[in-house]
Amino acid sequence: MGLFSWLAKRRVEKAIGTLKQYAGKDRAELAREGGWNMLAGADFNWLTSQWQNANSIWKRFSEKDMEIAYAAASTIHACIRIKCITARQAWFEVGSYSAKGWKSIENHPFYQLMRRPNGGQDTAGFIWEFVAHAETTGWSYVWKLRDRGGNVIAIQPLPKSWVRKHHNDRTGVFEHYAIKSSLTGGEIHIRPEDMFVMKYPNPADPTGAAGPLGAALRDLQVDDARADLLIEMLSNLHFPGAIFKSEHGWTPDDKEEARAVLRDVIGPGKRANPLFVNGTKSEVELPKPPPDMDWPGTAMQAETRICAAFGVPPIMVHFRAGLENGTYSNYEQARRSFYQDTMRSLWDMMASAFERGLLIDEGEDDLEMRANYDDIPEMQEDEDRRHERIRNDFHGGLMMWNKAIEAVGGEPLPGKMGEIYLWPMAVQPIEISNEPGGSALEEEEIEEDDELDEEHLDDDGVTVEDEEEADDEEEAAGGKSIIVVGS
Repeated sequence: MGLFSWLAKRRVEKAIGTLKQYAGKDRAELAREGGWNMLAGADFNWLTSQWQNANSIWKRFSEKDMEIAYAAASTIHACIRIKCITARQAWFEVGSYSAKGWKSIENHPFYQLMRRPNGGQDTAGFIWEFVAHAETTGWSYVWKLRDRGGNVIAIQPLPKSWVRKHHNDRTGVFEHYAIKSSLTGGEIHIRPEDMFVMKYPNPADPTGAAGPLGAALRDLQVDDARADLLIEMLSNLHFPGAIFKSEHGWTPDDKEEARAVLRDVIGPGKRANPLFVNGTKSEVELPKPPPDMDWPGTAMQAETRICAAFGVPPIMVHFRAGLENGTYSNYEQARRSFYQDTMRSLWDMMASAFERGLLIDEGEDDLEMRANYDDIPEMQEDEDRRHERIRNDFHGGLMMWNKAIEAVGGEPLPGKMGEIYLWPMAVQPIEISNEPGGSALEEEEIEEDDELDEEHLDDDGVTVEDEEEADDEEEAAGGKSIIVVGS
């Protein structure tokens, strides 16, 4: 008997022996007192044991733990990575809004600062860290370094685990930030005006933050537990490469010869080790792996819920939940939804943080910051729909010809050739009278000749000359519309 079988039999015998002491208890009472724990061998002192509450199972993550999870969990890394890469595509510009719309400032120190944020990063690296910090802990701190004149010359992103707010012990007033020093291991005190922050709001705590990873932690732990179980099963369950049976038994030489044959055919390794069985009636019962070691749907459910917390469609990060029913059309729709629904709000948060920390706090209250999406195709209107809308506006008389040409990227027509509108035949301009007591509509009086010769009228009472003139106009306009020169 193997060690595993002996231990299992021993545990069952001990459980049965314990049950005999309480033979008078019915099943309901046994269940209430934790009898099933005892049957499973978890705790033989089952009368004083208590069921474990699920809330005590979940691990509490510190800020440092959440930052480490970015590099340790593939699902978390995939979601944050795609948001960091995409965040670099928008450019932030400085300007102001007026009655004429947005007017950007071409030469502002912010552009040079973002081009080289600090001595060790470029724009892409700064944006990546800035976004990753907010996605993991909900906080993203930026340290503003100044020259002797007080001007901001560099900005350095910092993880939340490195930053601590210091309040006065007596008054409770916030005095400064204390950040870790990577050189000395101590702390550096930073004035409040030398730091700005972007955070995900937490409705339960106005002074705290609630990032996407915090909402996905339980699903992350479920996925980790599933992976741990799979590893344990693969490590502990062993199966022979082949089963050799013999009625007369196996000598050591016979076994070694069989192993040598397997190694020549299959190759070295435990999978080639055979199991030797003696006797004509010997039976072998091997442990069978579960039919689905993935736990049906558990992995997919965890992936989907993690993606939902980060606002990333599963197909965008190539998770199974998105790929099973995914097509190229689904991918394009998911990609556009990701840009419009998730990234737009993130870019707005980033622009607001930069505006507050690098403009308003630096005395430039009259300037604003916004994200520019002109170079991002997913943020633009679909080309086919845009062309269709422009054509409809032009044919409906809502857009001048030159404006329609410019809207699709063409060169306007020279002179006044393109300064015309296309109006449908049934549309006629009318003037509104503002004179009190007058008619609301001023129409031209049409004088009819009472002495028209009846032979000049057709069956409908219309003169032949008028009918021919209307036919000529309709033919010239293609039977649909006429060209009206814009005044």
